[in-house]
Amino acid sequence: MKALKPAFKFSLDPGVVPALYFVTSKYRHAIIRRKIISLLSEAPGHKGVWDSAPIVRVLERYAEIEEEGLEELTHAFDIPDCNRLSSIDAKFDLEGRRTLVEYQRI
Repeated sequence: MKALKPAFKFSLDPGVVPALYFVTSKYRHAIIRRKIISLLSEAPGHKGVWDSAPIVRVLERYAEIEEEGLEELTHAFDIPDCNRLSSIDAKFDLEGRRTLVEYQRI
């Protein structure tokens, strides 16, 4: 009798996706943000509950909101305080493959 392989591997090791998510949402250097988002999009996949595909979409939108109306962003201080988001609440529905995201400013 042949053993069945599980369709989905689960790991308690979060890998680098959560760290890159945190850095990208807090560090406002546009060039670094784009590089991190590019890295995440080039290496899609699951690491525990962290799926890089919806994370990339969340972070792209986060950057779009903060950088809206600004040109030539080369430094973190190029994003004025009034553009900065104070929090992000992302709820990932793994079974339904959906993400509900709320971006907030203070």
